Amino acid sequence: MGFDHVRISVNPQPMFRRNQADHIPPEYLRYLDNAVRMVLAQNLALIIDMHPDSDFKDKLVKEDSFVEQFEDFWRAMAKHDANTNPDMVFAGTAVPRTAKP
Repeated sequence: MGFDHVRISVNPQPMFRRNQADHIPPEYLRYLDNAVRMVLAQNLALIIDMHPDSDFKDKLVKEDSFVEQFEDFWRAMAKHDANTNPDMVFAGTAVPRTAKP
């Protein structure tokens, strides 16, 4: 019995630049790209799970402008990953657990 996919949990915080969220530092993208290539080279599907720390999640809950910037970040990630095989790579994010006051 084997497995057919790998889940990589990624904290977006080191890649996220406030007020420049759509400009992801290339050094972080290289790390992620290398991981993607290694997994796909083994014919495994990949789930990239953006899993932010609590303080990042708190900002998503409390600050609408932060949410808008996180959307910019996701668009930049999607643009970067546009050439990956959509049958083999899926990206998602963990949902904040706290409710907006």
